[in-house]
Amino acid sequence: VALLVSRGADVNARLPGGRTPLHEAAAGNRNPDILTALLDAGADVNARGASDEAWSDRESMAAARMVRGPTPWGGRVTLSHEAGIRTPLHEAVMGPGDSAAVAKLIEAGADVNAEGDLNRLSHPSATPLYWAVSANPHPAVPALLVRAGADVNARGGSEWSPLHLAALRNPILFPALLELGADPGAVDRYGRTPMDYAADNMWLQGWEVVRRFAESRENEPGQEDAAESSAADQRR
Repeated sequence: VALLVSRGADVNARLPGGRTPLHEAAAGNRNPDILTALLDAGADVNARGASDEAWSDRESMAAARMVRGPTPWGGRVTLSHEAGIRTPLHEAVMGPGDSAAVAKLIEAGADVNAEGDLNRLSHPSATPLYWAVSANPHPAVPALLVRAGADVNARGGSEWSPLHLAALRNPILFPALLELGADPGAVDRYGRTPMDYAADNMWLQGWEVVRRFAESRENEPGQEDAAESSAADQRR
């Protein structure tokens, strides 16, 4: 790649279908050094095809797997999500225990509150944290995201917060999200809170401990007013 660039090759040249060398490198997942070399040479990580399509799921997932070394490209690691495309950070958080890649992407300027809606029917406008809770059982990833500024109470499908999702699908993260400031009294589209779902799913680890912790959070100054306001909004 370096030789071709030195001879004048255009790293953003388009194939007939509108794809760039970076699209091909990410899709093939043949050698992470090629992806790095293209980015170092100025390849546009937000390049769109002729039909205004950004990277596919497969391509952005490959990119997330590759970006584990030093990433001097700054904010360019965040794909545009104007057309509902998930970012590399969305893909990285879904890997089991893949906190190193997540940390690298955050360090390089990835948007921790980027919304991706490729699966609009089930996860409209879901943030990386929402996807992490859905797919990644390790508490390190949500903690990395929240400490970098991710909204711990951002809503996804059915007005579920990450804590709703943890109560339903990933109970090991429930206590960790509470510690990170998640609201146990948040009301979803059906008028239910994360604690309601946690009570339904008695397999939730350490249920009594979690219940006491959540109740202590709800009794903190300002929490009662917030709960009443949320209930009033639901009634309207």
